[in-house]
Amino acid sequence: MNRNIIVVGRQKTGTTGVYSLIKSALAPMADEYLFSFEPKKSGPLEQALRACPGLNVMTKIMYKNMANFPMEMFGRRVMTVRDPRDALISTLLFKPLLKNVVTTVEMPQHERFLQALREKEANPQGVNVKDLMQLGNEVGYRKWRPRADELLDMMAFARSNDFFLVHYEDFVDHKVEPLAEYLSLPLNPQQSSTPAWLSHISRSKGHGAWRDWLTPEDVEFYRPLFKEAMDTMGYADDWELNPNPSIDPATSSRYVADAIEKRRHELSVRKDSGEDDAGATLATLYSRATDGGARDALALARRLDVPTNGSLRWPRSALRWAREAEMQGVRAAADLRSRLEQELAGVPAPRS
Repeated sequence: MNRNIIVVGRQKTGTTGVYSLIKSALAPMADEYLFSFEPKKSGPLEQALRACPGLNVMTKIMYKNMANFPMEMFGRRVMTVRDPRDALISTLLFKPLLKNVVTTVEMPQHERFLQALREKEANPQGVNVKDLMQLGNEVGYRKWRPRADELLDMMAFARSNDFFLVHYEDFVDHKVEPLAEYLSLPLNPQQSSTPAWLSHISRSKGHGAWRDWLTPEDVEFYRPLFKEAMDTMGYADDWELNPNPSIDPATSSRYVADAIEKRRHELSVRKDSGEDDAGATLATLYSRATDGGARDALALARRLDVPTNGSLRWPRSALRWAREAEMQGVRAAADLRSRLEQELAGVPAPRS
């Protein structure tokens, strides 16, 4: 069995955390792995494996892109699942932060949504989650509707392709021994963290918040939609709500407001500069590159090759990342790689 590992799941089910946990366990073997965060197609991974025989791949992809990846490519297959009710709340609070949403929706519309969250915090039983979802649609966030049939399809796919299931609730409670045994890796949640460039993804790292968020009207609406999927995923048909619900602004309105401000600033810097990597620190480029960002690897190589602000030049490191980018199919990296190889070998560069 090959050593390639794939982590699959729907949004807000812990895929990023599980990916980071496995990646940290593979750190001593990092030279033997290409790590790739959410590629949409398998082409770059397959090209890297062809270019470097003996290399292994560890990747995390979203379930919606599964049709683009041949399962025989992966010897270890992991799928994350989460209580649909908690996933519903996380999705609600993540909708404003999507890249194609956060800067296109005007701030007055974001403020409408934030004000509704504040009202929910002040009176949890007086504002329905269903209505908050609808408001998100109205202000311009990506439309979302509960699709239990997609959850059922995913579970059928997991069974037919021998996936190891990781329940989000076990993961955040650090119950990772079964996963460690499946992967034959020493997993240590205490030594794993989400990369800084993905910090907007992580929110409460808990479970069961739906009991504070949902109202009786929400239960009436969502229970029949989720029941079959919950049964299949192993979640009990228990919809008892907290009689004295409480919602912390730090994981609700304040979290969303702070994340919107941060995301808008980050994305505006890139847009104003005209380059995706402009304004990014070397550490951020490195973090993205080590998660399979091929163009980030090229940007890092260029920055190391031609430093700014009086920084030192690092040609050997630049060569390493130019090779990484080229291996994944970034043709623009070939010239830089060739020039650096000649320089470090003491070969005069060809005349133009």
